[in-house]
Order: sequence, then structure tokens, then C-alpha cells
Amino acid sequence: MSNTIGRLPATGNVAEPFEWGSRVVKLYRSPAAKQTAFREAANHAAVEAMGLPVPAVWAVQRIEARWGIVFDRVKHVSLAERMRGDPTAIPHYLETLAALQARIHAQSGSQFSSLKLRLRRTSLGQPSLTSRKSGCR
Repeated sequence: MSNTIGRLPATGNVAEPFEWGSRVVKLYRSPAAKQTAFREAANHAAVEAMGLPVPAVWAVQRIEARWGIVFDRVKHVSLAERMRGDPTAIPHYLETLAALQARIHAQSGSQFSSLKLRLRRTSLGQPSLTSRKSGCR
């Protein structure tokens, strides 16, 4: 497997996925995203262990001063592309999505940390939105 960054098939606000040999690497834009990368990889691995259809996580590593997660590359056509290609099959694909959603909600999720608690911790220490310093009253 080649360990060189390849083509950029998409882009996001926080990270960019690049081809990485036969896999893909999601590189975070911020060089300080080590904790975020490990948290996301752990969450993704937990979802994978539930038997849900997600790409496997292979590694968290630093590449060219940025933290990233190495995943299996998905080589299938997306459901959106399938629906655009055959509008008569849309009801079937919507049933597939509903069944997947039911599988997701059937999981306990107890191994995941609370998003509310993480957001509360992140916002503590931030200037209040109503403080005089922020210009709001």
C-alpha cells in the first residue's frame, strides 16, 4: 500500500478525505486535532463492532503535521447516486434507509460519551455571549 496522499475526492469544514493507497485518510485541518481524531476513531470502531455497515478503521496517525484517521475506502455507488440513476427504485432505497435507521436505534449507545457533556465542557471558560466584552446586551 502506498503511503502517499492521493486525490482529494471531497472536502469538509474540519477535515479532508484523501486517497491513501487502497484506503482513505481523513486529515483534520487543525494540526492540534489529535484528541478529536482519536475520539472519532474510537467512536467509529464502536459502531463497526455493532455490526453496522461502516468502513473499518485502520489507524490514527500524524501525516504532514496533521492528524488523520485511516479507513477502508468505500467503492460502492452511494444511495443518492442510485436513486438519481433509477427514480423508480426510490421507494426501495427509502425502505433500505429506514431499516438501517432502525438498526442504528436498536443499539444501546452506552459506550459513547455524552455530546451534551462534551459541549458543556467545551463552552465552560468561553466568554459569555451576553457579556459586555462580546458586545451583546
